[in-house]
Amino acid sequence: MRWQQAPTASLDDQVLRAGDKPFSAEGGLKLLTGNLGRSVIKTSAVALDRRLITGPAVVIEHQDELDALFAAGDLNQDCVVVVRGQGPKANGMPELHKLTPFLGALQDQGYRVALVTDGRMSGASGKVPAAIHLTPEALDGGLIGRIQNGDVICLDSDAGELTVLVDPDQMSERPDWQPSTRVANSCGRQLFNLNRAQLNCAEAGATYLFEAV
Repeated sequence: MRWQQAPTASLDDQVLRAGDKPFSAEGGLKLLTGNLGRSVIKTSAVALDRRLITGPAVVIEHQDELDALFAAGDLNQDCVVVVRGQGPKANGMPELHKLTPFLGALQDQGYRVALVTDGRMSGASGKVPAAIHLTPEALDGGLIGRIQNGDVICLDSDAGELTVLVDPDQMSERPDWQPSTRVANSCGRQLFNLNRAQLNCAEAGATYLFEAV
């Protein structure tokens, strides 16, 4: 065995770069704000021409619903898929990894698609523009719970804006979101109801260890 000094500079700046030569001057994450609330988007893998998406909402309440819509061809359009009821209080904020393959396939077919959710995706959003961890979540009265199929949503990661283009008076007349019977009556959901009810929002850490904000 012999000692070999590690390199002091990247051997391939297409993989690892120094701080004075970043891939992006703004970094790979961005905050989105607007009438839907506050969310975060990972822009590092999103092409520049995909950072502004405007389209009609396709609303689902569980990631498994996307499979049937995709198979039926109902998603063959420019659209913004809205997955609600996935926040910490409503559903424990599970990883929504099943969404990306379908959305990525639609994007590869030439459709302009995006995702809006009060759920979690860690780094799985990939090349599809995805506004995740939306706060307030649907169960907390967030506007995402009042979105209906066909409502036009604008996701603009360059401007840092996420907006549903519906008249505020019309939106205020719609009822707040309530969990479906399937979710509300399941054993696991009932068992941890007390824990979830005490959680603060995703933006504050989705925890009950600290005061809710």
